[in-house]
Amino acid sequence: MSHPHTEGTTYPVHHVVAIISDGDEARLAAEDLRAAGFAEDDIMLYQGQEGLAAIRSKETLLTRFITALEQLSEDEDEGAGRNVFLGYLQEGKTGLLIFAPHREQVETARQILLKRHAFNLHYLGRLTAEKLPEE
Repeated sequence: MSHPHTEGTTYPVHHVVAIISDGDEARLAAEDLRAAGFAEDDIMLYQGQEGLAAIRSKETLLTRFITALEQLSEDEDEGAGRNVFLGYLQEGKTGLLIFAPHREQVETARQILLKRHAFNLHYLGRLTAEKLPEE
């Protein structure tokens, strides 16, 4: 199920977010997700420094301002924050964002990602970031 991409969106709503240390394993996770029915454009993969550069190239003054405001209230212990995600990319890990508007899709994505050794799994809803079980 494909979703519309909104220009200027700064927060991925209805997405599962995860980190995978090994880039090859992350690419295999993306293949597994597609095989499970996720559309190509519903899976975003950001690898290391290249992924970090791609994200930063799309930033605008508004998104940088919003990020700065988020930093004032962000609970880094939960691990869902933008800076945590970008920090993993800085370390060379791979970040995945998967559009999953239905609870069944969230669970399917979670199971696939865990089989590929993903960690720091979260579901980003409209107003919340939910830590997903990692067992």
